[in-house]
Amino acid sequence: MKKAKAILALALTLMLAFSFAACGKASTEETESTEVITLTAGHADSTESIFQFGLEAFKTKLEELSGGTMTVNIYPSGQLGTLKETLDQVRMGTCDIAPIGYSVLASYASDMGVLDLPFLWDSYEHVNNAFAGELGSYFASELANSGLEVVGWFSQGFREVTSKPKIETLADMQNLKIRVMSSDVYTQTFTALGCAPMSVDFSELFAALQQGTVDGQENPMAILLAVQIEQYHKHLTLWNYLIDPLVLYWNKREWERFPPDVQDAIRTAANEATRYEKALVRAGLDDGQSQRLLEETFHTAAPVPDPVATLEARGVTVTRLTAAEIEAFRAATAAVTEKWIPRIGTAVVEAARADMQP
Repeated sequence: MKKAKAILALALTLMLAFSFAACGKASTEETESTEVITLTAGHADSTESIFQFGLEAFKTKLEELSGGTMTVNIYPSGQLGTLKETLDQVRMGTCDIAPIGYSVLASYASDMGVLDLPFLWDSYEHVNNAFAGELGSYFASELANSGLEVVGWFSQGFREVTSKPKIETLADMQNLKIRVMSSDVYTQTFTALGCAPMSVDFSELFAALQQGTVDGQENPMAILLAVQIEQYHKHLTLWNYLIDPLVLYWNKREWERFPPDVQDAIRTAANEATRYEKALVRAGLDDGQSQRLLEETFHTAAPVPDPVATLEARGVTVTRLTAAEIEAFRAATAAVTEKWIPRIGTAVVEAARADMQP
């Protein structure tokens, strides 16, 4: 309760600061005496992760928009606890903002299971349309009912598959032991592809790779680069079978205490941060669009401008599947998708598919 009152008082102070600034009447003394709202952000990855960079962009933009009356303390590397513990802290209002994987939010918005359906997306353009359109609104409404305000979407990009043998066709996947996350949909998807899926926790993945327990695994490109996947697998197949988004969210009760000026500033900063974070993830993977955005808008370059070329230089053979080749995998998993649609909800699946139409 004390924190809520403090935030409200500071928010009202900030509203006045914005109003004065808009009218061109803010004096130096008034600006210097304005209290600063310090927000708390947390994530589970390192200070060199794309999530850290995204939250730093959020902080910088918010400080700029607020004239220094708002700032953000960022706690990386799980300093605030596990993903679930951070989520609980946001729900309680002790942490203000955090990016979290959609799978962690499944108990609050079961419809997000649509994101587990295999080969739903054809391109980043389709993904953009969906999260900026009806699907994104649908998720925001569902999470609002659970006390969470969506202010943006981070991403880890498409999930690709790496393996010991080359994977180009369904025949290549027969009986391969593929590590997957602990998920019924994931398990059923890879079973439909002819594999022997193995649920292995991410913390145990490296041991499984080193010991040869698994023949392959799937993860976003950023993770493949970070873990130096070439030490374990010499083949990468680009098939874009799943997208891996994260929700950037806020405690709804605390959010509603902010006046519209403050909410607008936070949303604008969050939008800037999500554009930047996604561009870092997609650089070199979307025909140059993200690299141009980084150079022309953010005046920087991605840490790894060309992930595919980087992995090839490390000795990985990269197989790029054609649309027709991907369609064979989609057809093989169609029964899995149809099985899960009634459980997930027909409406949300139709929303996703409608957003992908040109």
